[in-house]
Amino acid sequence: MAPHSASPFEKLREACVSAPQTAKELLPLIDFLEAFPEEVAEEGLIHLVGITALGIAKSPQGGLWDGQKWLFLRGAAPANPMNPGNGWQCLPWAYLDGVFGHLVIKTPEPSPSLAMLLCV
Repeated sequence: MAPHSASPFEKLREACVSAPQTAKELLPLIDFLEAFPEEVAEEGLIHLVGITALGIAKSPQGGLWDGQKWLFLRGAAPANPMNPGNGWQCLPWAYLDGVFGHLVIKTPEPSPSLAMLLCV
């Protein structure tokens, strides 16, 4: 009998638990995505990623920029999202070879959880 391979969600949970610092904050998001896959339309996923990123960074300001427009935005937006200035971070939201956009968030130091969130 072949060994049972772990689901992608289980692998992601293991990565979160083993990652340093605050990656455990992603566990509720992973549980939601696994339990309700039909609820995760594109618009809902964008909102979920944006809200989760703001919560992880403990920031009231930020959003997801697709290179032309804000897909999600809370608070004030920097004039140049790809070069937002002091106190802001611009991180790619990508999976494999695809880039969906960038998280632009007001935080002096991004949490390692943000990088993990943006590659889910």
